[in-house]
Amino acid sequence: MALLWLLTGISLGLVIMFTGDMDRLFDNGIGSFLITYGLYILLAVVAGGLQMVIHESGHLVFGRLSGYQMVSFRVGRWMIARTEGKNVFRKQSVAGTGGQCVMTPPPYDDGNFPYKLYNAGGVLMNLITVPVFVLLFIGTRRFPVLPTFFAECAVFGLSFALVNGIPMQTKDIANDGYNMLHLGDSLSARRSFWTSLKATEVLLDGARVRDVPEEYFFMPSDEELNDPLSCSAAAVMEVKLLDEHRFKEANELCVHLLEGGFNLAGIHRNQLLCDRITTDLLLKNGRTTQESLSAEELVPLLKKPTQSPTAMRTRYLISLLVERDPAAAEKVREEFEKIAAVYPSKGEMEGERELMRLADEAFASSV
Repeated sequence: MALLWLLTGISLGLVIMFTGDMDRLFDNGIGSFLITYGLYILLAVVAGGLQMVIHESGHLVFGRLSGYQMVSFRVGRWMIARTEGKNVFRKQSVAGTGGQCVMTPPPYDDGNFPYKLYNAGGVLMNLITVPVFVLLFIGTRRFPVLPTFFAECAVFGLSFALVNGIPMQTKDIANDGYNMLHLGDSLSARRSFWTSLKATEVLLDGARVRDVPEEYFFMPSDEELNDPLSCSAAAVMEVKLLDEHRFKEANELCVHLLEGGFNLAGIHRNQLLCDRITTDLLLKNGRTTQESLSAEELVPLLKKPTQSPTAMRTRYLISLLVERDPAAAEKVREEFEKIAAVYPSKGEMEGERELMRLADEAFASSV
């Protein structure tokens, strides 16, 4: 994926060089050159953002054509979520993603439900726009700036299609192509995908994880945990155990998933690392807590935990129960509440607060 983005950068540089008439601008002075070059860079950022919106809109359009209903639509941190029958603005960051369109699927029928167009919709929409922007580029050659902008849009459209369509898995997530590959091959992946979308719909309506209907949870066998979608179902099951305060079972599942060599996506590995520390602390597993805290993946996550409420809750417990620093813990809580005020799932936030209250009680009883 890094190579594809490098090629995208090179392509954009060439586009600016050959469509922006840079030689003539340089003849007009270095100031004119730098201003115009800066403008083209700004237009490239706009073009990238536009193709991101187009990509997520593709999931929305082709999802609707397949019978899906919109649950949330996010670009960057900004999200429109369907909550209690209303569209509301929220903020959320998900590692490894620039956007996300979550929709609730049609009924599940023994592994059969439409998933191909919904998953491929973003790539298809990016590809559809490439010839459109090429034609706009050709048709506006007489004008300043516009040809370069339309050429940048075409480059980004092709790049987004390749980055999302060629099956690959980054350290954080799997892309659309990778998910499509496993959805076609694995009944477990299809069931996991369907249940995760249905559970997300309920969570965005304000429910706690423990209140989500049982049929929206699924625990794959170890043999089925060879793709990120099936692993995500197992990770969600662990969150359910945690929200039900079945800490010993949640801890055991964390350890099993983290140490079993399964195909966990980075976002789920980080969640499990945090939940293992949380359950270790609440169960007073001192030795295993130290082992968990030594995990290399935790260093960047806990250094800047505001990207994840789960990481913020874990940072709170560490400050209070390991470092014994109530003042530091209070600062984390204040930051947590700022995030919680705009977070899309209010039930999840209440679950996190409950875990922090249990940490407060554990700290008070140890003083």
